[in-house]
Amino acid sequence: MVRGRVMEIMENGTTRGRGDHEFVQLPQPGDRVVLGTDSGDLEMLRVVRIKHLPMRIPHTKLEGSAPLAMVYVEWAEEWNEKV
Repeated sequence: MVRGRVMEIMENGTTRGRGDHEFVQLPQPGDRVVLGTDSGDLEMLRVVRIKHLPMRIPHTKLEGSAPLAMVYVEWAEEWNEKV
C-alpha cells in the first residue's frame, strides 16, 4: 500500500486537506478517487497532480508512517450513496 495525503484544490485556488489515505498504487493525473465525507456521503475527485519524495531504503519506522506522496485533487461529482 502507498500512503498519500490528499489535498483538494478549491475553486478559488486554495487547498483543503482531505486526510491521509492508503492506495493500492499511487494514482496518476486524470484518475478518479472516491472519498467519504463527514456526513457519510461519497465524493468523486479527479487527480490533478502528484508530488512525491523518494524514500531511503532501508527507511526508519518514522519514515514508514509518513505519507509518501501529496495527491492533489479537484471535485468531480457527488454520489448519493452513504459510506
